Amino acid sequence: SPFLVREQKSVFVVEQMLKRVNNCLQISKNESMLKLFFQIVALRHD
Repeated sequence: SPFLVREQKSVFVVEQMLKRVNNCLQISKNESMLKLFFQIVALRHD
């Protein structure tokens, strides 16, 4: 069903995003970057 495909796609997107975030955290453990990231996440889930 198209719904299932969309679900798998969104899971994939989230996994990719988490990988990218993880890479950023490993490269730069900068508090202001972290705060900015969580602000963006909060906005997206509002």
